[in-house]
Amino acid sequence: FRRVLFRSKKLLYKILRVHDYEQASDRMKEVMMHVIQEDLSPLLSHIQVPTDLFWGTDDRLTPLHDGEYMHAHIPQSRLHVYEGVRHNIHKVKASEIAHQLQEMIIQLGNS
Repeated sequence: FRRVLFRSKKLLYKILRVHDYEQASDRMKEVMMHVIQEDLSPLLSHIQVPTDLFWGTDDRLTPLHDGEYMHAHIPQSRLHVYEGVRHNIHKVKASEIAHQLQEMIIQLGNS
């Protein structure tokens, strides 16, 4: 049974592309689980800096509704949604994100 469970977990991690967790030490896996389980949502409304959120519509690890929730609760936030993009948005849309950040920096400098 343990062997089947191990193989099932490994397959699941491979499908979801969660290599960081799969390759982590037992202690780091424990830390990751605590981080994932911690609810920081009450702190969102206390963020006092302009915040850009970048999200893909096909993100299965952190669904779009999480980004929408964060956007609704972070003052001065902007939510940038990219159709058909998954959790690797920082890789797939790197140039677009860089452009958005440059625009924000220019706007902040002009104000």
